[in-house]
Parts: sequence; C-alpha cells; structure tokens
Amino acid sequence: MTPDLINGLFEFVGAAALALNVWKLYQDKESKGVHWLSTGFFTTWGFWNLFFYPSLGQMWSFAGAVAIVLVNVVWLILRVHYSRRSVMIVDIETDPFRYRTTPIPPSVIAYSTPDGEVVTHAYDGQQWR
Repeated sequence: MTPDLINGLFEFVGAAALALNVWKLYQDKESKGVHWLSTGFFTTWGFWNLFFYPSLGQMWSFAGAVAIVLVNVVWLILRVHYSRRSVMIVDIETDPFRYRTTPIPPSVIAYSTPDGEVVTHAYDGQQWR
C-alpha cells in the first residue's frame, strides 16, 4: 500500500463520515451547535487539495478529496437553505441574551409573549391572520 492510497482511503472514510452530517441535517432541517464557518474552511482546504494532490501525482488522494469537497458543498448548501427558512424567537422577558431558531415557513411569524405563550401569525398572500 502506497502513502497515496492510504491517504486516499482516509479521505474516502472522511467523506463517508461527513455524509452522515449531511443526512442528519437533511432529516432535522436545522443545524444546532455547528458553525458553518468550520465546514466552509475545510471545504476551502479541500478545493486546495484538488489542485495540490495532482501536482504531487497522488490520484487516490485527489479522488478522496473530490468526495470530501462534494459532501461539504452539499452540507453548506443545505445549511444555507434551512437557515433561510428559520425565524428567530426571542423571549425578552425571561432571557434577553438567548435565542433559538425554529423552522417556520417564510409566510409565518412567531413571537413569545411575556407569559411564555408562543404566538404565530400566517400570511395568506393578502393579509395577516
């Protein structure tokens, strides 16, 4: 086994592990506890590897890097897609420094009243109800 093949296997196993993140994000429709910047950084590094590995003649590593970049790009696209569907719900009365995002269709707004009740209003295209 060559160092290129070993590195390529690590890259492919990494891509499979990252694919689990994509699947989880797809199922949950939201991302908590993971900042997009870390995946963005490693995606950028992966794009660099798409240039770097062929310059060294490491084609197994290159193939693994392609897999990692594709999986990371899919995760970033889903992350952006699902973050655009969320609204921020802030309960100023109980804790003004914490917030959570909840997936809600773009035509719905939600807010928390001082007694903790979450109120939603829907827009039917002509008026809010």
